[in-house]
Amino acid sequence: MKTSKIIFISFFSVIGLFLLSLMIQTDPKNRGDRESREMKQEAFALPSISHLIVNEGCNVRLTGGQTDSIKIGYGKDLVLDHPVFTISGDTLIIDKFPNNKGFYTEVICTDLKSVQISNAYLNIEEKSFSELNIEGVNSTIDINNNTSIQLASIHLTTNSRLWCNNSTLKTVQLITDKSNAEFNINQIAELKAELRDSSELSTWKVLHSDVKTDETSRYYSR
Repeated sequence: MKTSKIIFISFFSVIGLFLLSLMIQTDPKNRGDRESREMKQEAFALPSISHLIVNEGCNVRLTGGQTDSIKIGYGKDLVLDHPVFTISGDTLIIDKFPNNKGFYTEVICTDLKSVQISNAYLNIEEKSFSELNIEGVNSTIDINNNTSIQLASIHLTTNSRLWCNNSTLKTVQLITDKSNAEFNINQIAELKAELRDSSELSTWKVLHSDVKTDETSRYYSR
């Protein structure tokens, strides 16, 4: 009986130690510290940027700030022989990190007017726009965390997806071709949309709406 107890206690002690070790390894704080040690971080000042182009394979966070700038984090073993961003006039063009060695790309543009994104991911957070034009091709766009847009003109094509959460949009002009858009926000004052080729649109409260769909597309309002 005593031997059985000892085996029983020993077994669950080993399980407990294993779970504790796993928790320590997967703790976000420890993971963040490890990632910081494993990457280089650089920041660059930018001239005034009005247009942003996000190219294939990129993962970009666009956020608010006082001055235009870009911050990048990438693996310590990566040598950036060529920059992952270029500037043409008032346009910022972002390319992917080689060999998938990038950790993050964060952009601050104080007077941004338009975004073109292709085969990539864009997260917009904590930023205010009087007007913003978004064109997405086979891309995912998240608008989150207290972003405010007075007039959003959005064109999504080729299996693009847009989510808008915890933000404020006053007027939305939307065209979707084989793409989905979901607005999980309390209210849109005015929505004008055209859905084509098996597209879907989901919204909460809309005060004034004009939504056109073909026979393959769907519009849901809750």
